[in-house]
Order: sequence, then structure tokens, then C-alpha cells
Amino acid sequence: MRLVYIILCIIAIWSSNCALSQDIINKQIINDYTTFELIQNEDTLSFIVADTNLREEKPILLFCQGSKPVPLIIKMNDGDTFVWGGGLSNFDYKEISSKFHIVVISSPHTPLIAEQTHLNNEFGYVTDTNYVHSFRKDYILNDRLPVYIDRANKVLQFVYNQSWSKKEPLIVAGHSQGAVIALELANTRNDVKGLGLLSLDPLGRMTYEIVGLRNQVATGKISSSEWEKRLEQVYDFVKQYNDTSNWERNPSLHPWKSFSKMLVDDLIKVTCPIYIAYGGKDDKAASCDLLPIYFENNNKKDYIVKLYPDLEHNFFPVNKSNYENNESKWPEVMDEFYKWITSKNEL
Repeated sequence: MRLVYIILCIIAIWSSNCALSQDIINKQIINDYTTFELIQNEDTLSFIVADTNLREEKPILLFCQGSKPVPLIIKMNDGDTFVWGGGLSNFDYKEISSKFHIVVISSPHTPLIAEQTHLNNEFGYVTDTNYVHSFRKDYILNDRLPVYIDRANKVLQFVYNQSWSKKEPLIVAGHSQGAVIALELANTRNDVKGLGLLSLDPLGRMTYEIVGLRNQVATGKISSSEWEKRLEQVYDFVKQYNDTSNWERNPSLHPWKSFSKMLVDDLIKVTCPIYIAYGGKDDKAASCDLLPIYFENNNKKDYIVKLYPDLEHNFFPVNKSNYENNESKWPEVMDEFYKWITSKNEL
């Protein structure tokens, strides 16, 4: 009987280790990044670390990219290798990486590296470049908040088993849809010590549609009757994606349900310091104006809400004609965020 007990214990320990272990099927250095690909059921879990020297122990900054299946690395038509890095290419991350190992995880069922010829005009990975939204079905089915949280937790589990990672402080940040993922991680993990939310829509995805229609009628681009008609169409769409019986017929409705919830209560629940930055010309983030009121009404104090009045969703300036300029303000935005991180953590 004792022998049986010992064997069962060994099997249990082995099973536990298997559940915790993840096999690297590919690791390489590309430009200034180290890439990893891990076995993950039917998908490959890919991520990058913005460093090539993984001998130095540093804390982790997890940066959650926005929507769309954009590969982290793109082989351009001219032969160059462009590391999009989930948005890291928008700013100089070197100062941040001197203190943190910056980790960015791929979108589900999206290759780590892809040829530009397989991408649409927004660099999303598609099955038919003539159709901008021909995303892979397995991506659409997994473009849901719980999937992103599961992937992030598995990557962090792997990273924290490496000699080059410090357990604290864990900083989580995200842009747009990535901000929703970052917020959920902060509320479901107890080790997040700082949260950065960039271009967050606190009232859910549909705010953009509602605010956009109001702006159009205010500027005379549509009539009042057209406004009323389109508003009803928005409400009908909300009913569609909330009806789970529609998901099998139209899987793309599920992500709308997943990322359209109102987030004010989730923001109030966060226990770590929060840094929120958004553009004043970004309809998607318009309700960020209200967050200080919500926070103060709920006695929430450890937060920064930073408005960039003349910037749009991706932190580009907008002139009086509402045309985007080419001068990105991402470096300025991230510089302020980094100063805040270091002021909150002894690094």
C-alpha cells in the first residue's frame, strides 16, 4: 500500500510539473529583441523581450498591444525586418528597458513573424489581402478577454521561472484594447504594482460610435433624423452581440461582447496606482474626462489622468482641419509614464 502511495505522489508531482512547464520550440534574436515561441495547445504562444542580454535580472513590464492580429515582427516587401513589437516601435524604449525587461505577447493565432504580403493595409494578418477583415477564424474565435488573460498569465509564469526576471515590481500597461487587458490583469493578479492605461475607453467600445454620431450631428455632417436612425442601429447591434445565440452564426460578435463592457467599476476596484493617458481628439477615450469625478466620488486617490488635448487615439497631433500629422507624440507619452513608474517604485 505504501508503494502505491509513493507512486501516486510521484505521478501527481510529475503532472503538476508538466502543467507548469512550457517547452520553448523556438528562441532567436532579431534586431534588438529576443523572441520566444512556446507550445500552447493548438496555438503557439509567442512573445518578445525588448533586450538581447537576458543575463541581467530586472523586473517585468508587460505591454499589452491593441486590437487586430498584427504580427510582432514583419518581413517588409523591401527586404527589411520591421519589429512592430505590439507598438514598441512607436517610441524609444531603451531607457525603460534599462530598468525593466519589456515583454509583449502576440495576438492569438497570429504568427510571430509574417511577410508583408500576408497582411492587410493595417498590417493585420489575413487570409485574403483583398479583403481587409479576412482574419483567420481561429483568431476571431479567440479574440476574447479571457483568452488574452490566460495567455498573459502563462507567459508571466514562464518568465518568472527564468533567472533574468525579478518578481517585483510587475508593471502592466496597454494601449486601446490592450488597456482593457491590462486592467483585467491588475484586478485578477495580486502582484501588479503599477498600471498604465493608454487610450482606454472606460465605457466600452460602443462609446466611440455614440460620441461620433453626436459630433457628426453637431457639425452638420448628418441630420437629426439620420442621427436618430443610426443611433437605433447602434442599439440593435448591441442587442445582437449580447445575444449568445448569434455567436455561432457570426463569431465576430463575441469579441464585441468581450470588450464592450463598461469599466468604471473595474477601475475603482484596482488596488495599485493607475496612470491613464489619452488624447483630447480621441472619441474612443472621451469618457476619460469623467474618471477623476468617478475616482474622487469613490475616495480613490492614487491615480493620474493625463490629457493630451490635441492628440488622437494613437497619439498623433490633429490640426484644425482634423488631419493627422506625421509627428508622433508616443515618445512624450511614454516618457511621462516612465517617470511616473520610477516615482512609484524604487528602481
